Amino acid sequence: MFTTDVNRESQSKKVAYAFIDEGCYGERGLDVLMSSIKKNAKVYYLDSHWSRAALNVVDKQLDKNKINYIFCADINKNKEFYLDKSKLNKKSLNLENFNQTIKLLNQKIKGD
Repeated sequence: MFTTDVNRESQSKKVAYAFIDEGCYGERGLDVLMSSIKKNAKVYYLDSHWSRAALNVVDKQLDKNKINYIFCADINKNKEFYLDKSKLNKKSLNLENFNQTIKLLNQKIKGD
């Protein structure tokens, strides 16, 4: 669903999508992706878009890999991101977050 919506919006030959399921394997898939792209490539890391939490964008490229993060999470009193178990265990998708993410990615792609 997500891939078809994004692909329909963006027909740029300069854009590629990689979908990595981390699961219990940690950062292995992301490490492989980062080792195979050009140095000036922009990477948008999406996480937990199905949850009923606020959509957050960390666009400052905080780490050495220069990854931009777009994810859903709540913020606690220490200003840390988290998802509580009740939100992690939900069995329904938050389509509003998917749609907002698609809009955001399309704006970023068109702006590049």
